[in-house]
Amino acid sequence: MSFLDEIKNGSQSVLNNIKSAAAKYKSIDFRDAVLSICAMVAAADGVIAQEERDKVKRLIMSNEALGHFTPSDLGKQFETYIPKALDDFGILDLEKIVGKLRGKADEADMAVKIGIIIANSDGDFAESEKKVMVAIIKKLGLNATDYGL
Repeated sequence: MSFLDEIKNGSQSVLNNIKSAAAKYKSIDFRDAVLSICAMVAAADGVIAQEERDKVKRLIMSNEALGHFTPSDLGKQFETYIPKALDDFGILDLEKIVGKLRGKADEADMAVKIGIIIANSDGDFAESEKKVMVAIIKKLGLNATDYGL
């Protein structure tokens, strides 16, 4: 069963494993990569309505796998990435941030998994969002099929 299938099926053991494994990644690079991924996925369809923006921000701030970061810092940083995710040049900045995890397979894997969990949290992981996630996974040197994408 793929990671995405396990998440869709609500596997609590997978979520618990993510939470405990993510706790060892305390760097700002990791935090910013996760937030960049979330911003790029939220902007996958070219717009981010305020309701979606607020919802993703709440999910990020309450995500247990990111619990070792200050929720308000997560929210503020995510907000700075939203305009970049909607801008052709800004997206390059976000890709560069995510790219800092390339070559750090475990850390990159964890960032992708958290991004997928947040993207799928509403049960509607849209095709446009999956396409963005696949591009991110490839840029990190990972295999999209490992995640069910």
